Amino acid sequence: MFSKKNIRLLVILVLLSLITIWIGIQDNGKVGRGGLNVTLAVQDTSLVNRVVMVGPDFQNEFIKKGNQWILNGKYKADSNMMKILLVVLNRVKVKRAVAKVNSGEITEQLHKSGIKVQAFNDNQLLTSFVSGGNLNETQTYFQLPEADDPFVVSIPGYNSYLAGFFSMKENEWRDRVIFQTRWQALKRLKVIYPNKPENDFEITANDRFYQLEGLAQFDTTAMMSYIDFFQYFPAEQLLNSGENPRYDSLSRTLPHFIIQLEDIQSNHDNVLKVFPQLEGDRNVLGTSKEGQLVLIKDALLQGLVKKRSDFVQK
Repeated sequence: MFSKKNIRLLVILVLLSLITIWIGIQDNGKVGRGGLNVTLAVQDTSLVNRVVMVGPDFQNEFIKKGNQWILNGKYKADSNMMKILLVVLNRVKVKRAVAKVNSGEITEQLHKSGIKVQAFNDNQLLTSFVSGGNLNETQTYFQLPEADDPFVVSIPGYNSYLAGFFSMKENEWRDRVIFQTRWQALKRLKVIYPNKPENDFEITANDRFYQLEGLAQFDTTAMMSYIDFFQYFPAEQLLNSGENPRYDSLSRTLPHFIIQLEDIQSNHDNVLKVFPQLEGDRNVLGTSKEGQLVLIKDALLQGLVKKRSDFVQK
């Protein structure tokens, strides 16, 4: 499943940015065959404010609103993934046309299972192609509307399977951030243990600093270290209801603990319910305030597992 490669994908942006400038100067993404110039790359991706990807069983539409990309009209898109997408659209090059003997078969495959990708500046079409690849996922093919034959494409200096990037489903493009705040912006942080209320605690901002409700004296170093975990806390994976029956069933049980965060920017507010870890699972199930199922790395979650007594000044 392509989502398992997301960490590696995030490295692409750095790798591609280090490609020598002369490649871009000498090769503008065009290839000639029989007098036809085929343009693949978007030369100025700052113009791109809409991207549409349509596959056999999905459609993803990305629209740029200010500095934020919105996915399918309702979700924030992952900003790193969008940066990578724009780099791919800018750097992709034609290696060669496919062999004539294979052209018909590959064209039929692209018509059946390919992903149609279009990038726009408002209503102006900047590029359009159908993406697919071979069964071994070692070659990526693009076919353009005006071309009879598909082309083998790549990004100079990067040898991974580009077609898989365009075939990612909605959840793989979504912003996975659960909590994102700064200590200067935090208004309230409450942790609730439904089965052990003696472990509950609440951190609130006052005029000068923070207070831990019910504790006149507390360990400020431990508290600030805890708040630091909320600067950037992402999910490992987003799940749809019905995708995994075990997780669906678990999400209907009593949570192990609940975290409520309020920020001076209300769009950073969130509630995370964390459920008991299933045996043999390296991830832990949670749900956000919208009821979104999320998987969280167990090692990452441990930083959030604190109880009231952990802040008592010793």
